Order: sequence, then structure tokens, then C-alpha cells
Amino acid sequence: MCHIKERDIMSNYSIPILKSVSNALTIIEVLGGKGEMGVSDLARKLKLAKSTCHRLLTTLEARDFVRQNPETGKYQ
Repeated sequence: MCHIKERDIMSNYSIPILKSVSNALTIIEVLGGKGEMGVSDLARKLKLAKSTCHRLLTTLEARDFVRQNPETGKYQ
């Protein structure tokens, strides 16, 4: 299970990082430990807007980092 807090990630770096990239990587970490999750569950867990989470997921899917199960609609 992934217990990463955004402020912990951000405070580990002395230079600015891109929040969107950090969020995308966190999605990959969470899905790696959870199996399948839906957009709503991921958005709630990461404290992101559903639309933001969906855009990140579709981008990750287009680049073959995640897959959407056609039967359940959930991502893995």
C-alpha cells in the first residue's frame, strides 16, 4: 500500500518539481500495489479532482503505463 503524502514528496526536493508528473507517478505506484481501481476511488485517495485523475489516467494509458479493464472500467 502506498502511503505517500504530496507534501512529503515536495519537501524532499530543493528544486521545484512538476505536480502533474508527481501525481502521475503516484497513480502508477498506487495501482502497482492495489491491482484495479476506478477513477473515483483513485481521485479520492490522491485528493484530486475526478477530471484531473481521468486525464492523467488516459495519458498514462496512451503511453502504456496503465490499462483499463474493458469489463469493469477500472484501471490497473
